[in-house]
Amino acid sequence: MLMRRYLHEYQVPRPGLRRFPADRPRNGASNPNAMYRKAISAGAYQKAGMVSEPLNMFDVAPYATVRPP
Repeated sequence: MLMRRYLHEYQVPRPGLRRFPADRPRNGASNPNAMYRKAISAGAYQKAGMVSEPLNMFDVAPYATVRPP
């Protein structure tokens, strides 16, 4: 509901949300411990399955496990 409100209040089109998950790999590209190091294409973002409208799998926090050192 919060994301729906954001989209409505700021009149952001649904594809406008792609910027947020696209920034993750760019920020982690030089970090060998980063979870996301490869860019997400616009096509992959558009085809991603919906988790809960309007959020798709790239918009939500990932499930991650910690590997022992």
